[in-house]
Amino acid sequence: MDKKFVLVISVVVVAVLTGYSAGWVTLFGFPPTSPYFGLSWCYLWAVTVCVAQQSSFKTMVRDIASAACGLVYGYLTYVVMGLLMAGGVPPKATFILGNGIVVFVMCLLHMYFLGKTVFSNMPMLLATYAIWFVLKSPVPGSPNNMWLVGCLIFLAGMVCSSLITAIAFSVYGKLFGGLPIPPPAADRVPESH
Repeated sequence: MDKKFVLVISVVVVAVLTGYSAGWVTLFGFPPTSPYFGLSWCYLWAVTVCVAQQSSFKTMVRDIASAACGLVYGYLTYVVMGLLMAGGVPPKATFILGNGIVVFVMCLLHMYFLGKTVFSNMPMLLATYAIWFVLKSPVPGSPNNMWLVGCLIFLAGMVCSSLITAIAFSVYGKLFGGLPIPPPAADRVPESH
């Protein structure tokens, strides 16, 4: 990737994430020990995954479709773990086996069988799979909807990262003329092997 573009996008990402962090702390004031503090990471996950892939509004459908699948797999992991526990498997082994089974099926299905579809963005899928686990435990006395709020924040981060990429390309074009070489690969659906 063009080193000048890496510098431009790094500056834009740092500016946006610094502004986001300052806004989050100012508006909500959740200390790092608060159960709600984990919600801030949902935005950061989305921005880092999308910027690393050079996501754009052209790839948004693929990104959202894949991200939605991650939540389904998070739920299925709990179903598989419940079935294993009901079968007498110890809790630690249940966690290991449940995740192993579901992640294997997820990777096989989305990388091999769905590799040329809108459901093939594995980084996005795995990011929302992680959100399910990070935000699954509810705050005492509240409904278990933190994962949903986390996903909405993740979606906002996806949109923002598409703007970050567009801004970085615009700044690059004004500073250096033209587009960075090579062009972003995120506009192509990955080939399945």
